[in-house]
Amino acid sequence: VKAEFPNINNNEISRVLGKRWREESTGVREFYKTQAETYKK
Repeated sequence: VKAEFPNINNNEISRVLGKRWREESTGVREFYKTQAETYKK
């Protein structure tokens, strides 16, 4: 994100990442949620 928008601050980066996450398909989100659960154990 920083490479795409070199002058944005951390709050704006969080907004961009949040928007991208919400726009991802259910399959992609489930993949990463499963990965996160695996690492928590």
